[in-house]
Amino acid sequence: MSNVLVAEDNADVADTLAKLLEIDGHEVHVVDDGVAALIEAQRRLPDAAVVDISLAFLDGIQVAHRLRQQYGNALRLIACTGHDDGGTRRKIAQAGFDVVLTKPPAAVELLDAVGSPDLSRGNRRKRPRQRHVPERFG
Repeated sequence: MSNVLVAEDNADVADTLAKLLEIDGHEVHVVDDGVAALIEAQRRLPDAAVVDISLAFLDGIQVAHRLRQQYGNALRLIACTGHDDGGTRRKIAQAGFDVVLTKPPAAVELLDAVGSPDLSRGNRRKRPRQRHVPERFG
């Protein structure tokens, strides 16, 4: 089981993401803004963080920059965004996200992004078969 942080300001989306991850065996902590995401990450370093790009107080890009500065590659960063333009994609890549998912992500894409066997902390169970994740950075 891995520890996953979900930073999402839409309660319905956050609940759906959390339920999918919990069903897959992950421990999930949900926050609804960028400052809360940093506080929660400091409280318990997650194995992965699913971060909405349009968060209040600190957006997902700012959150990713700060998490990378503080924790390096100790956690997997997954962008989850409704913005699918080139400029946003470049900012996401520069922020240090490992994977970007477009909302609404398919369940299999979310689970593969979070549960990939190549997570840097290394204690993930392998998924039975490889599935396509839309875009990986790095």
